[in-house]
Amino acid sequence: MESSRGSSSKAQSRHRRSIRLEEQNHDYRRNYLPFTISSSFYNIVHVHRFTTIDTISTLIKHFESCYRYSIDIESDRFTYELSLIQVLSIPQHLPSFIVLFEINHLPPSDSLLMGKIKLLFSLLFRLGNIIFSWGPMSEELKSAVEMNLFTWPVPCIIIRYAR
Repeated sequence: MESSRGSSSKAQSRHRRSIRLEEQNHDYRRNYLPFTISSSFYNIVHVHRFTTIDTISTLIKHFESCYRYSIDIESDRFTYELSLIQVLSIPQHLPSFIVLFEINHLPPSDSLLMGKIKLLFSLLFRLGNIIFSWGPMSEELKSAVEMNLFTWPVPCIIIRYAR
């Protein structure tokens, strides 16, 4: 009997908390505008085997004039292998580019497109650039080095956000 009272009081407590949070969210929606960034400030580009040479050429031109980037790595949720390299350019003049390198869908290593993608990586990691990263780059990018996308160590400065 006592355990059913205890569980019903827990349920009531959860219900009151849920109502309180719902009211708080309602107040936030009423009093604050949602945070948005205009899409005119950035371009999102997926890099894979079907990316056009024109798109890669646009990225190359942009990377040639940009010296600061932020990088994050994502792994496959089943195999834990590198699957995505996310690069955000931080240019002096907008727009910036968010480049999503889809590692498992890149073109053959001897193709012209792959040569251009490797050029992008060499521009990204060149001497004088500053890269902000979320994790230990040497460990996270090991398989990209094994794929010959670039060599390690890289001559740029890497600043790690988190420890």
